[in-house]
Amino acid sequence: QIEMQVLAIGVLVDYMKDLDRAKGFANQVDEKPVWSKLGNAQLEEKMAADAILSFINAEDPSEYVRVCAEANEAEIYAEVIPFLKMARKNLQENLLDTELIYAYAKTNNLTDLEKFVNGPNVANIQNIGDRCFSEGLYNAAKLLFKSINNNSKLALCHIHLEEYREAVA
Repeated sequence: QIEMQVLAIGVLVDYMKDLDRAKGFANQVDEKPVWSKLGNAQLEEKMAADAILSFINAEDPSEYVRVCAEANEAEIYAEVIPFLKMARKNLQENLLDTELIYAYAKTNNLTDLEKFVNGPNVANIQNIGDRCFSEGLYNAAKLLFKSINNNSKLALCHIHLEEYREAVA
């Protein structure tokens, strides 16, 4: 049954190139392998936001590298957060944790960023802190540098935020 549905969506996406009908079909049958096939086709067509929703419906984190790349390219940080959270349930990958921190920073979701950084994660905090700092995301960078006790970078964040008293402390 499911194999036939995957074949059917394959016809819609691979041969007919009709992603709208494919999406309607995926909604109708609501099977994880069908959603995965649709998500891959949407990624190929640079439809990152749609692909993210399809992979979430499929509970399929397997294309996380491509999803992260496309989400960054399209600058859809709020949209990628639910995908990254779903993917983290199945995979423990540096890229997932790093991209989730970056998405929180880009959406100025500092509460969740702080919670995440203070919890168990495998992100490279120094690299993502440097990335945020270089992009002027000083509040996010401040939280990151504080969490790894990088006091020199933390002081620079305070200076950029005109928090001079904290910079000297």
